[in-house]
Amino acid sequence: MIEKIRYLFHSKDHRKIMLAGILISAIMIYLVLALSAFYLGFDFVFWVKLSVASTIILLFGFYLKYHNTSLTAIILFIILEIDTSLGLLNKQFFDFISIYPFFVIFGFFFFFKLKTALWMTLAHFVYWIITTTIRQNYIMEHPNFQMVIVDINMFATSVVVVLLGIFYNLSTKLTYEKLKKSNEKNETLLKEIHHRIKNNLNIIASIFGLQILNIQKGVSKSAEEVLKDNKMRIEAIAMIHESLYQNYNIEEVLFDEYVENLTTLINKTYNKNILVNIDSNNINLSLEIMFHFGIILNELFTNSIKYAFKSDEKRGKVLIALSKEGEYFHFVYHESYNENIDIKKMLSSKTLGMKLIELSIKQMNGTFDITCNDGLIFTINFKS
Repeated sequence: MIEKIRYLFHSKDHRKIMLAGILISAIMIYLVLALSAFYLGFDFVFWVKLSVASTIILLFGFYLKYHNTSLTAIILFIILEIDTSLGLLNKQFFDFISIYPFFVIFGFFFFFKLKTALWMTLAHFVYWIITTTIRQNYIMEHPNFQMVIVDINMFATSVVVVLLGIFYNLSTKLTYEKLKKSNEKNETLLKEIHHRIKNNLNIIASIFGLQILNIQKGVSKSAEEVLKDNKMRIEAIAMIHESLYQNYNIEEVLFDEYVENLTTLINKTYNKNILVNIDSNNINLSLEIMFHFGIILNELFTNSIKYAFKSDEKRGKVLIALSKEGEYFHFVYHESYNENIDIKKMLSSKTLGMKLIELSIKQMNGTFDITCNDGLIFTINFKS
């Protein structure tokens, strides 16, 4: 029993939680009323309140078993209507009784859709018109029960509560629709991120696979250099995820911020201080495109440090630019002061770094070109 009650109060449906709270509160209130009536000697009231409390306890048991919120709410409203009618027909609480039933109206708009709630309100109002008419004909002489006053109270209260209920129903519906759409979007994005992480792990596995092939072919560097290169490749991919959660944007990455962080890390790793100028006009790139760029930039800048500026770090300068015209992007990597470039050799190179660059550009559906003008110029053109 306790576990079932705990389950209701931990439900994601706010209506289930509210109804469980109302049922428990109603049971406690009617038991207190029954005990008070017994103490004061009102036998009829005692048996009525005790019967209502017992009925609501049975209803609560039904709710715990079947979790039928709508049916349970309807039965509870009927029980409250009958109990209030008995109070009215037995000369109890005449002033209060003409207002109290309309608090039930708000429950209609809380537990049911707007159209259903309006029909239930109409039925409720007709029921109470009939009840008060019977009461008026039954005891005309009661000074506190005048038909006109009752009707005015009932009408005024019903209008206020109905309007309140409508506004509540509409605002709640809109809020939950927004939350639902937001949750669906977040779930989709979360699945997409997991998919990207899986792809990234596959990329890392492929990089190690290619490295193993190079070792088998005897085309390999020292173990320390191989590990350092692969460490930087993994760092380049990991840094993209870091950019995502730091900027609270899980769909796009700011290009210049990412490039600055990556080149700073590579400089620090190789104990260099190559100057990097970035020009991108705050362009954001999609997660998928940025993954490919992470690999490309890591290979290009690492090669610049290792080979282009190895002996003359002070003259080293790199320009990294990204521009956009319509749906097309134009990327430029300009390695200044490096005139000793064999472009044909680079294009025909079978090194792991060049293979990764070519593969990444192919996955971006882009094209690339290598020229020499005051240093190496590596360009990539791709469509958004």
